[in-house]
Amino acid sequence: DDDLVDIGCGDGTLLRLAAKIGVRSAVGFLATDEEVACVSATGLNVRQAYSDQLPLPDSSASVVVCNSVLLIVPRDKVLPSLREMHRIARPVARIFVGEIPFTPGPPPEPQFDSSWKTLAYLYRKHGVRTFVGMARRMAYWKLAGKPMVIRDGTQVSFYATVEEFLALARDAGLIPVHHSRHEHVQTRYNYLFTKVA
Repeated sequence: DDDLVDIGCGDGTLLRLAAKIGVRSAVGFLATDEEVACVSATGLNVRQAYSDQLPLPDSSASVVVCNSVLLIVPRDKVLPSLREMHRIARPVARIFVGEIPFTPGPPPEPQFDSSWKTLAYLYRKHGVRTFVGMARRMAYWKLAGKPMVIRDGTQVSFYATVEEFLALARDAGLIPVHHSRHEHVQTRYNYLFTKVA
C-alpha cells in the first residue's frame, strides 16, 4: 500500500524494485530533462524537478527516499529540500535521507579532452556502473544533437555534522528515528525520519 517518492532516483533501480514488490505507486525525480528521458524510456514514472520544488500534493507519500542527493545541493537549498520532504510525506511516513557527508569531499574530478578518455577514467576510478551511466548519457546527447554537459556528481556542496543535520531536519518538521554511519563511505551518515501523526 506504499506510495514511494525517490528524489534523485538515478537509473531507477529503487523504482524497479518497488514495482516488483507491488507498491501502489512509485515516482522518481531527476534534475535534468536528459536524465528523465533516459530513465523514463525504460517505462518508469520519472519527472524533472529539484529537491526543493517537488510537483506533488501535500501528504502524498508514505515512503520518501533521498539518497546521495543533498550532498550536491547548494547549502541554501538543503533546508527547503527537507521542508519539501516533510510537505509531501504523510503522517508517520518513512523518510530516508542517505549519504550526508560530515566533511568536505575530495577535489573535483579532472577534465579530459575526449569522451573516450573521460569514460576510461570513470571506469578505472569508479567502476562499471558509473562508466555505463555516463556512456548512456553521452549516447543520448549525441543522438539528440545536444551538447554534452558533464557535471561532477562526486563534488560535495553540502556537508554537516550529525548534530547540525539533525537540527536542520527538526527545523523542517522531521522527527529523527535513527541515524548511522554509512557502511561503505565512512565519511557519510544515513538518516531515517518520520512525520508526526
